[in-house]
Amino acid sequence: LNNPQPWLPALAFGLLFILVGQDLDAALERDPNYGEAYLARAAYFIKQGESEQALEDLEAASDLLPDSPWIPYYEGQIASMDGDSEQVCELAQETNQRERTFLPAYVLLGECAMESEDYEEAIEALEIYTTYVPDEAKSWALLGIAQVKSGADPEEALESLEKSLEISPEQSEAYYYRGNLYLELGEGQKAVNDFVVVRRLDRKSFAASLGLARALFSTGRTQDAWSQMNLTLGLAQTDAEMAEGYYWRAQILEAAGETPTAMRDWQALLD
Repeated sequence: LNNPQPWLPALAFGLLFILVGQDLDAALERDPNYGEAYLARAAYFIKQGESEQALEDLEAASDLLPDSPWIPYYEGQIASMDGDSEQVCELAQETNQRERTFLPAYVLLGECAMESEDYEEAIEALEIYTTYVPDEAKSWALLGIAQVKSGADPEEALESLEKSLEISPEQSEAYYYRGNLYLELGEGQKAVNDFVVVRRLDRKSFAASLGLARALFSTGRTQDAWSQMNLTLGLAQTDAEMAEGYYWRAQILEAAGETPTAMRDWQALLD
């Protein structure tokens, strides 16, 4: 104990997780009508990635607890594992209809609304959740992103993203959207700082690399922005990204007095 091995915490957690599963099995052997135990074991199976076993337990729980909001909620998690986003959203709505005070459903509702680009609805759902669960980074980040995309007050979006990053600093998406907000607000150096973090967390992101180039350009560091745009175009994967890259590099080249080179980028953009 005085000199623990680095693998001991992971081993201890794994053993604890096994014991949890065994305890749930024992509970249901003693009382096969214990509906909450089926729900708990379904959650255990979902964490293990065993969706078929989880669905079997949810079916048993449904017979015993037909109105429980946990049943469609966990079914939604399984649908998410299967990549069925439409089913996830339908089950989130069902969860919310069963119990309006069931808070986890509001995160799913917010995610579904964002997927359909209904940012006002996403904000409404996520504001309810963050009011009662103020210490979860993901929900604050989603709220901030929805506020950015809705065109709401940028100060509100900044506050949401900052709360998210205070709770969990290693979130590339939160830094990315905050960096874009700083660009919008004319805070170029703060934008540079955020995009540098995003680049550290995701070296292959075209959007992050472009954001850093734009932020450098906004601070007057034209040569640095030019170098960054050369790297950015190397990350482009689609025609749309190539077009955006040529557009911004052409502007930076013009600012650097490299008009002939800029013309080649404008022509490439047209092509």
